[in-house]
Amino acid sequence: MAEKSNIDGVTITSRGLRLITKLVAAKSQMEFTNVKVGTGILAEGANPYELTHLVHYKMDGMIAGYGYDEEAMDAYVVMQLSNDQVETGFVMTEVGLYAMDPDLGEILYGYLDLSKDPNYIMPAENGRAKTVQIKLHVIVGEVKEIKASISPLSQVTREELEKELTKLYRSKNISLLSSAWGDEAPYVQTVSLEGVSPDTVLDGGLYIPAGITAAQEKALIKAASCVSYFDTGDGTITVTCIGKKPAVDFQIQLKGV
Repeated sequence: MAEKSNIDGVTITSRGLRLITKLVAAKSQMEFTNVKVGTGILAEGANPYELTHLVHYKMDGMIAGYGYDEEAMDAYVVMQLSNDQVETGFVMTEVGLYAMDPDLGEILYGYLDLSKDPNYIMPAENGRAKTVQIKLHVIVGEVKEIKASISPLSQVTREELEKELTKLYRSKNISLLSSAWGDEAPYVQTVSLEGVSPDTVLDGGLYIPAGITAAQEKALIKAASCVSYFDTGDGTITVTCIGKKPAVDFQIQLKGV
C-alpha cells in the first residue's frame, strides 16, 4: 500500500470554519463523513477557502481511521483510495474531506491541493488492486470530540492495528470482597473499571498472586467458581453469582480493557 503520511497543507473552507463555530457553541462533536478525490486544478488566484466542492470530482475514497490531538487542537483522518474499480488511470490532484453540518448537511470541510505533488492512480492489473493512503491533518479548533464514518471496505492501518493489539493484551485486575455480595441470591457486586462501556467485550479469569499457600489457592479457585457471569457498564463491571456466594476475597484479571 503506497502511503503519503502526515500531509500538511489542508485548507479549511469557509463552511468548515463556520461549522467549527457552530459545534463549539453547541458543545457538539465533529463528524467526518467522506473523502473524495479529483483531477481538477485551482484557477490562478483562486482561494480554496471559498470552495464548496472539488474542482473536478473523480471518485470517492474511504475513511480508514481518525484521531484527535487535544494539545494541538487538530485532528487527523486517514484516507484510502483503492484502484480496484479504476478502468482508466488518472492523475489525482485534489482531495476533499467532508463533514456533517447540522444546517446544511454534508459540506466540503477541508481541501488538499496536490497539483504540485500529484498521484497517478493506475488501473487494476489482472485483478490486483493497489491502495493509496493519505493522512490528512486538519484543525478543529476547540471541538473536543470527533467521529468519522469508517468504510467497511478500508484496509486496517498499522496505527489502528497496533492500538487494537495493545488493547487486547492490556489487563486490569478488579477486587471482589466477600463482604460486598449481599445476603440474598443472586449475589451481585458492582465495581468501578475505567475504560469500559456497555459494548466492551472482555476476557476474564482468576488472578492468583505469587507466594500464597496451596490452601489459599484452593480457596480462591472455589470462590471464583461461584461467578456465573459479568456485565460491563459505563465505567463499571457487575459480577453475578446465581447460586453460591464466595466466602473469601479474590481478584479477577480482565483482558481487553
